[in-house]
Amino acid sequence: MKHPYLNQVSFAVGTGRCGTKFLYQLFQKEANVASHHERHPLSDTFERYCHWNQLPVDSAGFLTQKEEGIKQDLSQHTHSFEASAYLSLSLISLYQKFDAKFIFLVRSPHKVVNSYLQKQWYEHSVCRRDKNLAAGFQPGTREPHHSFSRLVPRGEEAEKWTSYTQVGKIAWFWRVVNESILQQFAKLPEEQYRIIRIEDFDFRKYQEVCHFLAYSPTLSAKDFENLTSTKPNRLYSRRTVADWSEKACQEFENEVASLSERWNYPWQTAQLITKEASREVKQPPVWKVKYQQLRKELQLRKKLIQFLERH
Repeated sequence: MKHPYLNQVSFAVGTGRCGTKFLYQLFQKEANVASHHERHPLSDTFERYCHWNQLPVDSAGFLTQKEEGIKQDLSQHTHSFEASAYLSLSLISLYQKFDAKFIFLVRSPHKVVNSYLQKQWYEHSVCRRDKNLAAGFQPGTREPHHSFSRLVPRGEEAEKWTSYTQVGKIAWFWRVVNESILQQFAKLPEEQYRIIRIEDFDFRKYQEVCHFLAYSPTLSAKDFENLTSTKPNRLYSRRTVADWSEKACQEFENEVASLSERWNYPWQTAQLITKEASREVKQPPVWKVKYQQLRKELQLRKKLIQFLERH
C-alpha cells in the first residue's frame, strides 16, 4: 500500500556546522518546498538526549509535533523539508512514521571542531557526581535545548572524555554523531538516504539531491552561486589548528582518523597547519579585504564630492 507521505518528507542531518542551514536556505527559494531549519529545537534535542542516553521515553509527542508541522506544510506545498542536526539520532522513527528520505552532510572534522570552538561548545566542565548516569541538565545554559544537544558519554568512556581538551571533546562528538548516523542508515533501505561531503556540494550536486527527493528544482545556477558566496560570520576571527595545544592535536587525530580516511578528509594536524599557513599567505584575511574595499569606496566618494564642489 502506498505510504501517505511517499516522496514528500525529507530531512538534512549531520553533526551541525556542516552545511545543513545552507541546504535549508536553498530550499527556501523553491516555491513548492516548505523549508525549515531546526524547527522544534527543544522537543528535538530532548528526543536526541533520550536516544543517546537510552532512556525509556515514549516518542509519540516528538512525532506528533513533527506530523502537525508536516501536514501544515503539505497543505500548501508538495514537499516538506527540514534541516536539523538535532534529528541525527532519530532517523529510524522518522523513516517509519513519514517514509522520510535523508541527506547526510559531512564536513572536514577540523573545520567542524574550529566552528564549534567559536560557538564555545564544551567550554565548561560537566556537572555530575556519577559518571555511570546520564548527565543532567547543566547550569548556566543560555537555552534549554543547548544542554540537551551537547552529548556527554557515560561509564568508562566518560573517564577518558572528562580528561580531554575542548578540541578533543568536540572531535569525539564529530565521530560519535557520524557513526550513529551510519549505524542507523544500515537499518534503512539504501534508496532512503544520500551521503554528501559539503565540500563537493555544487549546483550539479544540488540538482542530484532534488532528483533524489523526487522534486523538480526551479532554483537557477546564478541564485545558487549567490548563496554560496554569502557565508555567515566571515568577519569574525577564525580558529585554526595552529591554535591547538599538542595534547588537543593528539586527541583530535585519535578520534577522527578512521572516518576521515573513509571520507577522504585530512586529519593529521601537522599537515593541516601547513595547509592553513599556505592559505593565509595566498589569501589576505577577510577583514583586510573588506577594509580595502571600504577605503576605495570612501576615496571615490571624496573625489566625487570634490568634483561637484568645483562645478
